[in-house]
Amino acid sequence: MTAAPEDVLHVPVRPVWTCSGCGPQVDWPCEYARAELTANLDPISRSMYAAERMVEAIADLPDETTPGDMFTRFLAWTRRAGR
Repeated sequence: MTAAPEDVLHVPVRPVWTCSGCGPQVDWPCEYARAELTANLDPISRSMYAAERMVEAIADLPDETTPGDMFTRFLAWTRRAGR
């Protein structure tokens, strides 16, 4: 029996920033990580946490993406979450 996606930890695998629960083909934060962060953090804390992870990802992936892409991936969803 395999675990359902919501039953496993969805944390970043560094330095590549993929999801430990979804696998190496899925960028973190995945759908499940976003849902968990939304459920467990208020909007300001969620945004601050995501911004901190974005800064770490930028350091780990300096040549792989643009600042706009990183903003979309790590922060843009935090404003929409929980609405």
